[in-house]
Amino acid sequence: MDILILCLSLYSRKLSAAILKSIFFNIHNTPNSEKKDFGLILAVDPLNFVSAYLIKLFKQKKTKILFHSIDYSENRFEFFLLDYVYNLLYAFSVRNADIVTFVSKVMGEKIKEIRGKNPNSRGILHYLPNSPEYEKIPKVNPSKKNENAIVYSKSFISNSEIKILSRVIKEVVVKHPNVVLHIVGNVKKNDHSIDSKFQYWSRLV
Repeated sequence: MDILILCLSLYSRKLSAAILKSIFFNIHNTPNSEKKDFGLILAVDPLNFVSAYLIKLFKQKKTKILFHSIDYSENRFEFFLLDYVYNLLYAFSVRNADIVTFVSKVMGEKIKEIRGKNPNSRGILHYLPNSPEYEKIPKVNPSKKNENAIVYSKSFISNSEIKILSRVIKEVVVKHPNVVLHIVGNVKKNDHSIDSKFQYWSRLV
């Protein structure tokens, strides 16, 4: 599925002109559905959502809009007029998005309040925290921990890191033959050379 991610670019020193230019830029540079269909448009703030809503209205009628609320404050700008407009646009975004995700439970309560008793809200609102909920991670009894276990964790593990791990583990197993290495992360796809690097101590992984 193709996803369109909108950005807000400030082209002018005047905020109002910058907003209008950004919205126009997003709409103008999005192709019609006849040329390219987007299954989802991702908007991360109310101004993004205005662009997304207009794109859906005029160019991508079948697409869905996901509004990801990363922050919210009623007095965001500490200026009455700007705060009033911001809150109107935020409420408009929450009420008209096909999917709404939010990063905190407090924000989620505010979003539910804005949407009110809308029967269509079920399945639309989703809690999507920025980090794991550590209190929900099962606690391990220290007495049951494996003293011989080593964990190497990273989002992506490069070939150079694999080589370093290979050299290190060869030295470690000399003094600690019962050591077990757990590797958590992604490696380069279809890299069969990785298997050969681990042959010496694959029984320990």
